[in-house]
Amino acid sequence: MYTKWFEEISKKDITLAGGKGANLGEMVKIGIPVPPGFVVTSRGYWRFVEYNKLKEKIQEILEKTDINNPKDLLYASKSIQGLFIKGEIPDDLEREILEAYKQLSSRFNEDESFVAVRSSATAEDLPSIAEGSYVLVRINKEIVFDKIENVFKRIIREKSKLEVPSFKDGKIKWKPAGVYKHYVKTKLYKIRTKTGKEITITPDHSLIVLDKGMNLKIVNIRFLNKEEVYIPTILNIPIKEGKEEIDVISIFEKNEIEYTIEKERVYITDILQYKQELGIKYKVPLNEKTGYLLGIFVSEGIIYGDHVIVNNTNEEIRKKVLEGLRELGIEKKDKGVGIKVQSKSLARFLGMLCVYKKEREEGKFIKKIPEILFEAKKEAKYAFIAGLIDGSGCISDCEIEIITKHEMLAYELVYFLATLGILSILRRKEKYYRVIIPLKYSKKLAKDLTKYSVKRKELKRILEKEIKCAFINGLEDIYLSGEDRSFVKETTVYNVRVVYGGIEKALQVLEKCRLQRNILNEDIFWDEIESVEEIEYEGFVYDFIVPEYENFLANGIFTHNTASFAGQQATYLCIKGKNELLDAVKKCWASLWTARAIHYRTTMGFDHMKVALAVVIQKQIFSKKSGIMFTADPVRSDLNTILIEASWGLGESVVSGEVTPDEYYVDKKTLEVKEIRVNDKDIMTVYNTERRTTVKKEVPPELRKVRVLNDEEIKTLAKLGLRLEEHYNHPQDVEFAIDDSGIWIVQTRNITTIRSVEKTEEQKIEGEILLRGIPASPGVGVGKVKVILGPEYFDKFGEGDILVAKMTNPDYEPLMAKASAIVTDEGGINSHAAIVARELGKPCVVGTKKATELLKDGIIITVDGTHGIIYRGKVDVQGYTKKEEVRRTAYTVCKPITATKIMLIASHPEIIRKYRDLIDGIGLLRLEFLIAQGRKHPLWYLKNNNLDQYTEFLTTKLREILKIMDPKPVIVRTMDMRTDEYRNLEGGTLEPVEDNPMLGWHGIRRSLDQPELFMAELEAYKVLRKEYGFRNLWVMFPFVISWKEVKKAKRYMRKAGIIPNKDIKLGIMVETPAAALTIKDIIKRSKIDFISFGTNDLTQLTLGIDRNNELLQKLYSEKHPAVIKQIKYVIKSAKKYNIYTSICGQAGSNPEFAETLVRLGIDSISVNPDAIELIRETVARAERKLLLDSVRGLLL
Repeated sequence: MYTKWFEEISKKDITLAGGKGANLGEMVKIGIPVPPGFVVTSRGYWRFVEYNKLKEKIQEILEKTDINNPKDLLYASKSIQGLFIKGEIPDDLEREILEAYKQLSSRFNEDESFVAVRSSATAEDLPSIAEGSYVLVRINKEIVFDKIENVFKRIIREKSKLEVPSFKDGKIKWKPAGVYKHYVKTKLYKIRTKTGKEITITPDHSLIVLDKGMNLKIVNIRFLNKEEVYIPTILNIPIKEGKEEIDVISIFEKNEIEYTIEKERVYITDILQYKQELGIKYKVPLNEKTGYLLGIFVSEGIIYGDHVIVNNTNEEIRKKVLEGLRELGIEKKDKGVGIKVQSKSLARFLGMLCVYKKEREEGKFIKKIPEILFEAKKEAKYAFIAGLIDGSGCISDCEIEIITKHEMLAYELVYFLATLGILSILRRKEKYYRVIIPLKYSKKLAKDLTKYSVKRKELKRILEKEIKCAFINGLEDIYLSGEDRSFVKETTVYNVRVVYGGIEKALQVLEKCRLQRNILNEDIFWDEIESVEEIEYEGFVYDFIVPEYENFLANGIFTHNTASFAGQQATYLCIKGKNELLDAVKKCWASLWTARAIHYRTTMGFDHMKVALAVVIQKQIFSKKSGIMFTADPVRSDLNTILIEASWGLGESVVSGEVTPDEYYVDKKTLEVKEIRVNDKDIMTVYNTERRTTVKKEVPPELRKVRVLNDEEIKTLAKLGLRLEEHYNHPQDVEFAIDDSGIWIVQTRNITTIRSVEKTEEQKIEGEILLRGIPASPGVGVGKVKVILGPEYFDKFGEGDILVAKMTNPDYEPLMAKASAIVTDEGGINSHAAIVARELGKPCVVGTKKATELLKDGIIITVDGTHGIIYRGKVDVQGYTKKEEVRRTAYTVCKPITATKIMLIASHPEIIRKYRDLIDGIGLLRLEFLIAQGRKHPLWYLKNNNLDQYTEFLTTKLREILKIMDPKPVIVRTMDMRTDEYRNLEGGTLEPVEDNPMLGWHGIRRSLDQPELFMAELEAYKVLRKEYGFRNLWVMFPFVISWKEVKKAKRYMRKAGIIPNKDIKLGIMVETPAAALTIKDIIKRSKIDFISFGTNDLTQLTLGIDRNNELLQKLYSEKHPAVIKQIKYVIKSAKKYNIYTSICGQAGSNPEFAETLVRLGIDSISVNPDAIELIRETVARAERKLLLDSVRGLLL
């Protein structure tokens, strides 16, 4: 009743056995060697909850809990977990668990076996859409329109490659996808938009929405306020057009219809009669004539036996039909009463093209748009629409309308029109569906339809109709003044918002709205929600898995899915004995209520009482070797290569990334080993029999650099991987363990970072290498060299040139913004050139030593900033490739929601605007970068008694960025100008000369020494907060060494009219060892809200290394134990006092270092633009794999 053996479980049992349990059962069914075991199902969890009367107690605790208050959340978590740990397992449940354990042990002739006890999350509702949803997809590159359940069956049956329309940054692209289904019995939500699109989704599904403040968000359906948001619907689907003919033979063969070819005609095979029937051409032109014929047939044609009939009294329409038949090779005369053709070939041809297959097999006659037309030339498409309109359409003075009895055809028509950029509105009236094309789009369509339609007079009236309104893409009067609102009204005809007063007025209104281009664009229509209805549902639901983009199109609406319970619950290894086993089961159940899990479910809208936990209990494998296998190379997206990573001992060290495993590259077709990389494996995880736990130990010297897997093991693993990939119809990420008894598969999951399913081959770079240096900012740039030795050469620099300099300073930034790449003689990875290049997203190589000597003006070069190489001429470099760390950090995640916030290091509005929706805030805005844009040094304002202008300048610059990011936080570092960096600004010569400016007069010490400038800066912050109302402004002081400095700076803030910690969140940069070692004093005695690590200076000051000295780059490392110890101490101290922790140094963009920060419990990581995706993936994996809650002390 409460337990099930793996052999009894399949993927349909996910709500009973959880994802992990169902997966293990599925693998057993296909003969994969899985460590034997059983599952304590979700029924056992609910039996325990009911027996101990926990439901009411849990709800009472949660009702009193503010989940956004860390202390409240932690208290609630520990209280609920305590209820589970102290609870008693009912006798019937306990007996069943122990009996199964006894049977498992007896399989190995043991009284009590060691077992692994693993949590397996379940949910009554997983994010999905209901059966009957219409989708447009590409299967093996062919366009298919069908119900989602039919697509699922085809994909599983044919093992086909699937692509779906998905959008990012407002543009639609075809993206590779997987598909899954599961069974539910629950309430679903049916959403209907004002343009008539409908979608039915499960309660835990999320939608992409645009709120009234023009912010893009992901919102769970349960929390959706339909009055406050718009959702994305289809307006324009990018389709490759140009098909000019229809291959009749391929259509017949695909549908298993026997045929005969004679004299370039196709006949349905009938030995006695085929020569008497009318055959058709085996290659039919796909042009305006056949397009019109297909349109009329879909509109009003019928097939009766071997007869094709089109009844129409209009002579011109009949003439066009006969022209279309001639294109097929059939000559008929017009008898004035309609057209009737007896031809098996024609009947089968039109039936295959224009009738839905499933409905055709069931004896129904539901018409469809031939899928090949989606990829036809525009002339054929317009002619097809003309045929539809001539047959079953009507044209009024202000709209074109097509009428059909069938919902499926109506939705397909919506998609088809979208391939032409035509918006349509779907309405149902009694038994009919009306596809309405509003005036703006009717006029666009009418221009082309007049060439083909017989309703030319009606179309001409449409063209002559004056547009007195213009769409604002479904958006109503956002940000409009009272005067402008008078122009915005809702029409009864279209039921959408329009602006009256003509195009000119509409453009004025739109200008005032200041809408971004990625919101109003040619691909997406932001539609209003008309209704949300709960309905009872029992049956299968489906979902597409779309790596990277995470959204897909169904029923004309883009929907989103990111729900995942991965890594939120506990696993206990090496459990032995009845008491240990029962305790471990209760601890697994309790792990459903960690602080992070509670917060996640609440945020995502999951009903806590509909999420249960199954527990997997299986034989513990004490592996001598272990690792991970990818049935496709996740870094290169190479589907033809299997990658196996292996190391000594248990798999924990490999999965966590603590060891660099061996790498084996296997050809998927031949199973031959293509490449072997034997790495230095210094750490291994083993089981300690005395301590009854796993421990880390050094790998014996004789094994460190020895190959782990032999050829036979590699081949066996590869075969198992192929079997798993074939079964799941998707590349797999497989964890394995090897002991004396052989190979065991522990877990498998889909690889979700395969960017493309096209065949990829590693490109050998051929080109003359001119120079090598330090890779400072990734990417590839090609252009003409311009050697710039000083400001006097700036004028010769043009857009797209490659900037070559000894070293850059802020004066060079306008040139850097125009450059296609940057190369310097001097500097390291944290030099000015490197930092600015990363922020601008420009390829950069530093520390070349002699670039300004070897590279001559005007020559063409290719700069590979990823690998630090400069080539002569234009070289086809495989470009923006991720570094080798990606292999161990980013292979199993799509773009997830992470507990650790991902912030951006940026000071340029154009960069910030570009990445706004991918980040959680700005983690470092360097004020001096903004100041440099004004070309005046602060000392100029001070000398000229013009500090008001300085305040106004800062206010204007900061306001633009705060507005872009609102409500996401922007952390502004107060002025941190070194005396040598900005001398070329006007007034910069007033700077004193220092022997060592890096350790000199800058940061908070300078602000306190120049109170007039500091007060002018603080005045800007006050205006931004109190006059403009920006609550997302955070301020931090740099180069702090004492709590006294912070205390004094706060006095100036109060003097300026700012209440620290209340009006503005206040923090410090921890970039000196002094600040790190006295952090407790700073927190207690000066009261701050947050700290942010400046690892660039912290590293150089701790190690005594000039970070700009390329000779010392080999010694410069943020991962030095002395630096890590300081960071660990500061985070631990900050957590004690509930202080928010972040990092804004360049180290945060390093995947390995980011993973370390997650383990240490940091709250946010600031990264360069090029590292956003990689670090988010790294953080997500670290959070899942390393059980972030235990690191942060959130578990018992």
